[in-house]
Amino acid sequence: MTKTQLTAVINDPRIADERHVNAYRVSGLLLVLYGFVPIGWTTYAFLSRDAPLGEFLRSVVWPVKTELVLAMTPYEWAFAVSLIVVGACALARRRAARGSAAALAVGMLVVSVREAVGAFDPDYRAGFVEQDEGPWLIVTRVSGLVIGVVVLLLMARARDDRNPRVRNVTYPIAGVVIAAAGALQIAGLLVTPGGDAFVRRALDPVGHSPASMTASVPLYQLFLIVAMVVIGLLAVTQLRIARGAALAIVPVAGYVAYFFLTPQLPYLNLELLLDHTAFALTYAGLAASVLAAVVVAVLFARRDPDEPVAPSDAAPATASADDDGQEGIGTTAEAR
Repeated sequence: MTKTQLTAVINDPRIADERHVNAYRVSGLLLVLYGFVPIGWTTYAFLSRDAPLGEFLRSVVWPVKTELVLAMTPYEWAFAVSLIVVGACALARRRAARGSAAALAVGMLVVSVREAVGAFDPDYRAGFVEQDEGPWLIVTRVSGLVIGVVVLLLMARARDDRNPRVRNVTYPIAGVVIAAAGALQIAGLLVTPGGDAFVRRALDPVGHSPASMTASVPLYQLFLIVAMVVIGLLAVTQLRIARGAALAIVPVAGYVAYFFLTPQLPYLNLELLLDHTAFALTYAGLAASVLAAVVVAVLFARRDPDEPVAPSDAAPATASADDDGQEGIGTTAEAR
């Protein structure tokens, strides 16, 4: 790497400070490794079925068939992708990975703590022993708890030296859409008969679901709903960390909403929605989640809206002395 290229990297506003390199790399490695855990469980579940791989992949991408070939749930698939992508960004020391890693770490902690609380019940604890996958399930939950704590502590220490608040209207716009998607689904739960039972089932596994990887599905759903409201409010208040958190969580919520909403579209009609408030709020929330994922991808995916163009991005416009533009890059970086 030439001196001008090194200068460009140092001045790249998307890269975290050098003093936080270990925190980002350790967090990134742990997240990538844990991202392969749900992939491993999905592979195990698929191999136990007598179904062609193509049918399973088609169900993942286009869930409109009446009989889907499923292994695990869309929550595990989406979180696996998010963990690996965020981990890779953390390894590359991207500033946005801090908020993303923190949000995923909170999710890992919530799921693991739920199972740990359930393990205090003798009947629920017996479920880990009676099934062949019990030891692997315990390893999954314990590793999730440990990794979640480590990543959260590392990201808390790797503070961003920039102003924690941004001065750009993009954040409030995205925040309103994200928070509205979560609020609509919360409203749907409140007016749905048995909504309080769903919340209890999500928070307390004892007596509601056996010990298994899919036992956490209600908690995944509740976590995504609450997380979207929190992330949306953070974005409305223009806190910079909201961008990373949104990039990790909102696409997961959008994919899950797409997975469950798409097969129902042919059966929806205006009369049904007008006569049943719970249905209307639930489907509005799912549609808003898909919209929120699109908004996040459009407004947040490339770089912070208030960041100056990175030296590497500005190279084509500033290169003037050399054919490869290296002198232009160096001049731009040094001018900053």
